[in-house]
Amino acid sequence: QQTVLRIFRNTKEHYLNTDRSRPSQMSSAYLNLLHPLIEVAAARYPDHIAIYEGTRKITYKELVLKAASLASTLQNHGIRGSQRVAIHLDKSSEAVIAILGILMSGACYVPIDSRNPPLRTAAILADCQIRTVIGTTARLSRVLRHLPSSAEIETLICLDDGIPQFTDIRQVPWET
Repeated sequence: QQTVLRIFRNTKEHYLNTDRSRPSQMSSAYLNLLHPLIEVAAARYPDHIAIYEGTRKITYKELVLKAASLASTLQNHGIRGSQRVAIHLDKSSEAVIAILGILMSGACYVPIDSRNPPLRTAAILADCQIRTVIGTTARLSRVLRHLPSSAEIETLICLDDGIPQFTDIRQVPWET
């Protein structure tokens, strides 16, 4: 465990001091992660299309900027390494941005199938000890009504209209 922590600290320090447009400066262990590979692609090919979603196109540069913004916001709201953040979204560009943003923040993501019944989703959130959930207001309101008292969710990030809105769960007057 100490070795893993040392590698993580060295990797994080290396990441903060590395020019991502020059992958030769990045450690091979770090380049085995998803988000650095996307950052390298963004540095090399910023105007290439990373995501096609219907008529919507997102370049690598836009993808990394949006994910980095979410990562920064997550960190500012207390999300730290090894914490789990649930993603309760349909397969979409927002889900890709959420995954990358969570990984860039140092946390890990727990994908929740949007087709699950609300009771199943609530059980997963409680079992995984999720404290932060990213989703839409409509979907989250259906799920949160079924949460057991053992659930530890503190923060909701609603992506209605693609704009992240942070909400302290204790301040939400959910309908029952």
